[in-house]
Amino acid sequence: MMLDGGLQVNLYLYVVHVELCPLEWVRSMAVDVDPFRIFRDFKRGVSVFVDKGRLSLDFVPDVLVYREVEERRLARVLMGVLDGYLPPMVRVFGRPGTGKTVLVRSVLERFSRFYGEAGFRFYYLNLKGCKTVFSAANAVLSALSGRRLPVNLGVDRVFHGIWDEIRALKRGGRLFIVFALDEVDAIFFDRHFNPSDFFYRFLRHRVYLEDPAISISLFAITNNPWALESLDGRVKSSMGSEVVMFSAYSKEELVDLLRARAMGAFRPVGLGEGVIELCAELVSGESGDARRAIDLLRVCGEVADEVESEKVERGHVEKAWSRVEREWVEEMIEDLPENAKRLLALLAEAVLDRERVTVKELYGAYKEYCSERGLTPLGEKRVLDLVNEMDMLGVVEALNLSRGRYGYAKVVSLRLDAEAALDLLDPEWRKRRERRLRMREIEEKLKRLERRRRG
Repeated sequence: MMLDGGLQVNLYLYVVHVELCPLEWVRSMAVDVDPFRIFRDFKRGVSVFVDKGRLSLDFVPDVLVYREVEERRLARVLMGVLDGYLPPMVRVFGRPGTGKTVLVRSVLERFSRFYGEAGFRFYYLNLKGCKTVFSAANAVLSALSGRRLPVNLGVDRVFHGIWDEIRALKRGGRLFIVFALDEVDAIFFDRHFNPSDFFYRFLRHRVYLEDPAISISLFAITNNPWALESLDGRVKSSMGSEVVMFSAYSKEELVDLLRARAMGAFRPVGLGEGVIELCAELVSGESGDARRAIDLLRVCGEVADEVESEKVERGHVEKAWSRVEREWVEEMIEDLPENAKRLLALLAEAVLDRERVTVKELYGAYKEYCSERGLTPLGEKRVLDLVNEMDMLGVVEALNLSRGRYGYAKVVSLRLDAEAALDLLDPEWRKRRERRLRMREIEEKLKRLERRRRG
């Protein structure tokens, strides 16, 4: 509805009383509804960001700070192409957030531009969701051709498709192909097909391709260095000795890394004093995970924008930290095996009262838990393996501590927030803990009364 002079009446504001019958009022509302209002409400003045995409976890920078040694090792491997050689496999190990994925992708992308796509191709695949050899092989086929085969056709048909697609890539001369397989340990969950066969086919690709001018290399990226140790002898003898290890970032290194990412992501005056240092301190105390530090810095900027602040302040960091902490805990434990989750819940409950427990104490609590519920417990060695795997994932910290003449003991502490982990793993833990604390108080009172009676 328009007034004289072309001024539109905003029916959402009860400024002008318009006497309409209910049906006319509904019709006028329908005409004046702004379908883009929900988006216009988000339009602000000046954002603290210039390019938020630089803080995306998918962003691949050309240069990574404090990863020069690992970068040169990967570059040296790829420069072998100039001499007609690629190793059959390169194993890339390191805890989450140490820069494995982003550095591998960055080096491969730069080498591809340097060498030219005519004789070099690389494909990056994250196998986290591939719990079987078939799904992993299908992911490779999809990367090559954009198509997947139905499961009833079997692994052999998928590999036939892979070899056909690789042959079609060759345009004369030599062809070098790198498959960067991230979180490759996921396929070891397959209980029906041997993961060693998956690797063996790629390592022996010349037998299947029947073309010595095509060379394939696997860059196996994993948080768990023990995952590939379960491969059988024929694979181990063929995969070579190229290994690149990534160590965790220190607090000081995280500060420099965040400064490098913040440059170009925020306005020159978009970050307040001490913001980057506080983000690095919070994350380094938990895990030293660079991805989490970058993610936290991004959320800090979003919190500042929500309140229309001209810059990110330390108070915004505290709000962002509480927002992302639970999400990180959930992300870290969602893919753990069920027995690992049980151990983690028992450890989290134990560290509410003390900082760390020994593996022997944790195993005793685990056996008691299984006995109370009629479950068959794992052996102590398998439990130790699970603890070591969670240590590599950054979920727990396992250390060998000297006990003097009593030898060494492996102690475990939690790298996550204990209460957040228990809320996800065991929602009834608070009630159970309250009952236990009440019982403990009653026992203490009874002991005091008994001492008084005797005294």
